[in-house]
Amino acid sequence: MAIPSQTISIQDPGLGLVEPATNIPLMMGVSSSGTDDAVVTLTKSSDVAALGEGPLPEYAARQLLLGGGPIYAMKVGGTIVGASSAVTASGGGPTVSLAGAPFDTYDAIITIAVGGILGTGTFSYSLDGGTTESGVLIIPGGGSFPIPNTGITVTFTAGTYVAAETYSWTSTEPQSNASDFASAFTALALVNVEYDYITQSNTYATGVAAAAQFGANDSHLATLFNAFEYKRLLQNSGPDSAADTITAFLSSESTRISPCYGTTTSPSAKPIQGRGTRDFGTAMEASIEAANQLISTDLARVANGKLGGAISPVTAISFDATADDTLDTAKFTTTRTWKGRLGFFFTNVRFKSPAGSDFLYWQHGRIIDETSEVVQVAQQNFFSRGVRTVDAPVGAIDPRDAEGLETEVTTPLAVALTSPSNAEGTQGHVSAFQYSIDRTNNVLSTQTILSETRVKPFGYIKDIITTIGYSATLGATEESE
Repeated sequence: MAIPSQTISIQDPGLGLVEPATNIPLMMGVSSSGTDDAVVTLTKSSDVAALGEGPLPEYAARQLLLGGGPIYAMKVGGTIVGASSAVTASGGGPTVSLAGAPFDTYDAIITIAVGGILGTGTFSYSLDGGTTESGVLIIPGGGSFPIPNTGITVTFTAGTYVAAETYSWTSTEPQSNASDFASAFTALALVNVEYDYITQSNTYATGVAAAAQFGANDSHLATLFNAFEYKRLLQNSGPDSAADTITAFLSSESTRISPCYGTTTSPSAKPIQGRGTRDFGTAMEASIEAANQLISTDLARVANGKLGGAISPVTAISFDATADDTLDTAKFTTTRTWKGRLGFFFTNVRFKSPAGSDFLYWQHGRIIDETSEVVQVAQQNFFSRGVRTVDAPVGAIDPRDAEGLETEVTTPLAVALTSPSNAEGTQGHVSAFQYSIDRTNNVLSTQTILSETRVKPFGYIKDIITTIGYSATLGATEESE
């Protein structure tokens, strides 16, 4: 008989606490629970449970874990229902069939552990291609087994099952169509919440479908812009090859949307029995970086660290732009490796902007969004104010009043743009800015003032040219003395 003893375990995490986010995303996607087109606030990991299962809660959970909180989540209608492929058996045992619409994407394998008939044989299952296994379960006597948290029911037909035989299939997640997103954006325009950018968890059957939604998203963002909501969006670009994706998006342009190509594999922040890892669209990791980094920081900055960091690192990427830069050249956000470094990184986080646009990278959009927000809020104080005018130019604003109004805007602009420290430890998110009010417009007759804001961004290093060699004439360096 063993001597008396006790075991104490410390649960961590238990509180579900998250770090504060630098920037706050609004995440759109499909989930098994919640109300369509309603925005909810998620402040800790346990809040995600209210969304049930599916792409949106998976994205939201990882966002909270690595990007901090609070975040906003909007459940979007899932008109395109998830579906499962036919079941493939490895041997000649009894058949297995599926029913139900899957909540999420699964790469499923059932493995017979101990052979036998219904009620005596045992099995285990994996939902991530064999990376994670469930416990060993008895094949139900009635043959029906609802896989927990998936929406899928497996039916084992009568017969004698054979040990080590496998039954495999894949399931696709439910997706939103154009009408679902249109409804969501209409509702979003009526919601008064402060967020910084939008991330969509939606995946697409084809690049053509993704490009169509890209165009619709751009129109929705233009509508928000006209309502003084200055937002950028991260969108997945579909599963097609690089060449086919480029073709599908050939006529697509936007200074507001970053199309993210490929998938990343990482531990799930919302694991379920049989699945501990998940493939995410690249928009997921871009969203995490966008939440963590300052508005002036390039999300592809190598010094930011590998995707997922040390807490939950990305373990694989479907596309490595190191060997193929065609998508980066075509202005897609892609991932890559760096020689001598472990992990995965962004090549660039790009907007699919037209030729000659100033909006090349994510930070270019975020800086202008922040500038626009500060200016429009500060200028609200100008409405119905009385200002002095001068005789020449006729009816123009008095320079003294113009200077006063300019100060009311430049002060908060300085707080937002040039006072904070940036990622390099120097001061400011931009090199310089200027806000000015036109001194020639006839305010007296038009009741209108004309203002202009100009921002000088940082230069971002994208190429390094170095010469290395021997020399017989070098002076002693500190290291060699």
